[in-house]
Amino acid sequence: MRYLTAAILFILLSSCSRPASNVRKVLRFAGENRPQLEAVLAHYEDSGEPLKYEAAKYLIGNMGGNAAMDGPSLDRYYRLLDSFYSRPDIDIFALREFNDSLFASPFFTDLKPVFDARTLDSAYLVSHIDRAFEAWESPWAKDLDFNEFCEFLLPYRIGTEIIEDWRTDYRNHYAPYLDSLARSSDAPLEEFCEALNSACVEPHLYENYPGGKPSLKPSVLKRIVGGSCDDYVGLFTYAARTFGVPVAIDFTPQWGNHSQGHKWCATIENDTTYVFDIGDILRPAASNPFTYRLVKAYRKSWAYQSGSPAGHEAPPSLSDQRLVDVTAMYCPVVDIDIRDLQEPLRSRMVWLCAFDDRQWVPVCGSRREGRKVTFADMGYPAVFLPQYYENGELSPAGWPVLVDSLGRVSELKPDSSRPESVKLLRKFMDTKAVKFASYMLGGRFELSRHPDFRDALVMELPDSVGWNFQTLHLPEDAGSFRYVRYVPAPGTAGNIAEIEAYDKDGKRVEGSISGTYDSGDEMHSMDKAFDGETLTYALCGTEQPNPWIGLDLGSELPLYGWELEQPENVARIVFLPRNDDNFIREGELYELCFWDGRWVSLGTRTGSRQTQELIYDNVPSNALLLLHNLTKGKEERIFTYENGRQVWW
Repeated sequence: MRYLTAAILFILLSSCSRPASNVRKVLRFAGENRPQLEAVLAHYEDSGEPLKYEAAKYLIGNMGGNAAMDGPSLDRYYRLLDSFYSRPDIDIFALREFNDSLFASPFFTDLKPVFDARTLDSAYLVSHIDRAFEAWESPWAKDLDFNEFCEFLLPYRIGTEIIEDWRTDYRNHYAPYLDSLARSSDAPLEEFCEALNSACVEPHLYENYPGGKPSLKPSVLKRIVGGSCDDYVGLFTYAARTFGVPVAIDFTPQWGNHSQGHKWCATIENDTTYVFDIGDILRPAASNPFTYRLVKAYRKSWAYQSGSPAGHEAPPSLSDQRLVDVTAMYCPVVDIDIRDLQEPLRSRMVWLCAFDDRQWVPVCGSRREGRKVTFADMGYPAVFLPQYYENGELSPAGWPVLVDSLGRVSELKPDSSRPESVKLLRKFMDTKAVKFASYMLGGRFELSRHPDFRDALVMELPDSVGWNFQTLHLPEDAGSFRYVRYVPAPGTAGNIAEIEAYDKDGKRVEGSISGTYDSGDEMHSMDKAFDGETLTYALCGTEQPNPWIGLDLGSELPLYGWELEQPENVARIVFLPRNDDNFIREGELYELCFWDGRWVSLGTRTGSRQTQELIYDNVPSNALLLLHNLTKGKEERIFTYENGRQVWW
């Protein structure tokens, strides 16, 4: 075995184990459980297996604050989960209903830490270390050095979960799916990860999962039908490490151009790091594998990191002293120098923040030198705000800084002496809106006097379809039509949210719904394209032959059911692609703000269906802007106004 090679002396001298003083500190902290930890060290010190002794010192020396969160409410939660998973009708919708009812009021209010150093017994730790060394012999781990083994295979926990013998449990559970691959000397890592995804992942991810929930214990994770990225990362990590796939847990506390953050698994092969994400293929970390913009990425190490910003008063998102900055592994980076921090200088630490839907979220901390501070390895393009953090509160330390696509840094300091007029089309923008609109490319509208649409007037959609209400004007001499339909491009799902027809006087023409759309899903039936709700939409099957959806504009005599041939003088067709409802809406109240040490209002406007835009005059130039919808909705995004358009950050 590798740990008996001639290089062992070098490894022992340069291994990742913490200084002996750290082991002594943990042993003192262990209290009455100290003999259990000492028994682990003694077992390996006398075993003739020095690497296992080093591994034991590494685990125990960095055990420190590791703890499970436990209490009566967690016991009750697991009982409720067990009852839920015993139901025969489990799906993602049932899970949402279950969680919505469960977390309608505060739940996990009585949890307290149960520290590993004071509770874990020697038998568990010895068994775990031995199983980890067995996993090191796998085809995907055999080339790991000892440092990598300690980080990617050895740890026994990943969060605040209740400790279990998950290596034995997961091997027994997933052996039918993964064992043959794990025993093959030439099985591609990608094939294993695809098999693991197939074995573990349900087709839905519950994105609105309740916050504040402690880590699920491994035995429960095997049963989930939907969960947060935390849940799936835990599931993948346990399973992968069981079968000898080296896995690290990486995360970003906040995307640079979208709400929230994300957590994922990273694995290495041939010195290349790959992203192993939920329901996805294995992708190189350096290939920009994410939908949203990464501005900071961290790896959860088992070892405490010297010089960690979390050694000072730190915001919750960055309070872990075991984090390693791995941003440069994923994207181009730049150092951001701020040379003129605002007075008063409240703290020695300054935190660089990215914007969530409603607030600034710290993504990086650095110690200032006088009024200067440097934040290393920041992803871009993005807008950041330097802030102090004291007594649980953030306060601005300077102006927002914009890092453009070339890595150039500039301040966003509003200039009221050079006001400008702005035209606003949205309050929020991300990839979804453009993607949804693109689903209609290649589609067309047809109008005819005949139900079989012979001699139809065909109106092809433009090469670029907008994400709000779109209008197609008929030629003035087009004549009258009874039938109107939308025909999607072949092989697409026919996404469309609304279809409306208007006559030359601007009156909406009503009709009965007709078509061949068949999505097999009542949530996306044909009536959803005519219900006046922007967030509902109709779908067809991608393999369905000749799908279409439309209106019969004819009428019937109500008493006799006699059908009259009564073509309508249709002058325009208005349609709405599937969308995110973040464009300017009729009758809804909006407020534009700019950043001047806080969000300062520039007044309110009411949206109009005819223009689908808001006009504001006297807006300070070079300002960071934010548009609120005071009527409804949560999604909002900061932007600048450049060359007559909103530029989103």
